Amino acid sequence: MATEVASAPVTPPPSHEAGRKYGRAAWLETPRLLFFHELPFWQQDNEHILSGYRPTSGSAWTSFTSLLYVNNQTVNTYSHLFGALIFLLLPFHFHHDIFPWQPNARKEDVLVVSIYCTTSTALCCTVFTLTPAFVTPEYRKIRASFYAGFGLSSIIFVVHGLILHGWELQKSRMSLVWMGWMATANLVGALIYAARIPERWVPYTFDNFGASHQILHVAVMIAAWIHFRGLMEAFHTIRSQNDICRGV
Repeated sequence: MATEVASAPVTPPPSHEAGRKYGRAAWLETPRLLFFHELPFWQQDNEHILSGYRPTSGSAWTSFTSLLYVNNQTVNTYSHLFGALIFLLLPFHFHHDIFPWQPNARKEDVLVVSIYCTTSTALCCTVFTLTPAFVTPEYRKIRASFYAGFGLSSIIFVVHGLILHGWELQKSRMSLVWMGWMATANLVGALIYAARIPERWVPYTFDNFGASHQILHVAVMIAAWIHFRGLMEAFHTIRSQNDICRGV
């Protein structure tokens, strides 16, 4: 890959010179954080995030220790970590809360479906998000459209259900209010990410906290929780004694 650096660096104001050592712990030897114009060309993605970049280390341990000091990826890293831990715990919730409602359910079915979902997700990830061109600035709007489309894809099934059974029945059976909030969170996060706000308005202010990419991560986390909450409500509605389908 190319390693050239941007030819016209923007000199940071003196007040931001201390940003090079922002978050440095006294007992932890940390690298000097870089400004955008100091990055290799292939690392330059968001031209509105001007400081707080970790230098390329080539070391897994050095990358791991970056969890211990503040940089412009701290919020993104911990939002991923927090979400991953939650989803690792969800199977235990399913086992104790869902299986009692399904006396004839088999754990083998869960295993097979999990393998199918994991394989499908890995394939899509390989074809789309791991393609080198996909992460370049030129594909920024395409990435935002991809994420938004993924979050809004459930609309297809919602419309199909409404055509078959109508709004009143499907509102509770499909938790349409919850699904609407989920779609809103995904769409708002994608739009903010594509527009690169608020960092494009106030240079340096949102480099470490509050940037568009971080807002996208939080929005996706919120959307995932809303989706899960809606699915649980729909499940209990469908399995309750009061649920009667007009089509039956």
